[in-house]
Amino acid sequence: MELDELKKSWQRFGEKMKAPQKDIQELIKNRSEQPLAKLKRRFRKGILLMPAIASIVIIQFSHNSDFASHVLVWYLLCFCAIMLVYFYVNYRLVSKMESNESDVHSNLLRQTKRLTQLLQFRLLLMRGAVALFFALVELMMYFRHGGGYESWHARPVIYRLLVYVGTFIFFFFFTRIAMNHRYRKNIRHLQDLVKAFEGE
Repeated sequence: MELDELKKSWQRFGEKMKAPQKDIQELIKNRSEQPLAKLKRRFRKGILLMPAIASIVIIQFSHNSDFASHVLVWYLLCFCAIMLVYFYVNYRLVSKMESNESDVHSNLLRQTKRLTQLLQFRLLLMRGAVALFFALVELMMYFRHGGGYESWHARPVIYRLLVYVGTFIFFFFFTRIAMNHRYRKNIRHLQDLVKAFEGE
């Protein structure tokens, strides 16, 4: 619906002896404000969330001094640090898209491609992190005594593998749906906005 209105606006501009480039750029900028604001807000939440998760991890494992706990803590802290950088880079990118006063059309075209690439990187990172976490859990069972590791290690190997694979498959599709809902639909809105002005 919004796209139809945009195309009508474009046609009205065309009817007026080809509107000046400045007016077209202004229209694109106005139409892109809402999805950019949503993306910026979500990236800002991610920046705030990562230190909070890191603090919970440190508090939760602070009473454990064994090797396995240290490995898991450092693993989770490294993951939080990488995600913090990811959110910050995206936040800066969206802020730049909002404030850019030059060629808005070219800017949106270029930066939406970068956002899409970064989103794909995040999906790969999260899925890889979960797979690596399962591998670490399996390894840590041989180093840490107590804390429930024995009961899990006592389960048949095939059972543990099925739980890992099942959880990974669920996480794989859950992350795809979540990313589509929270980020990709806004990025696609921006891409459709650019395409509408290219006559596609």
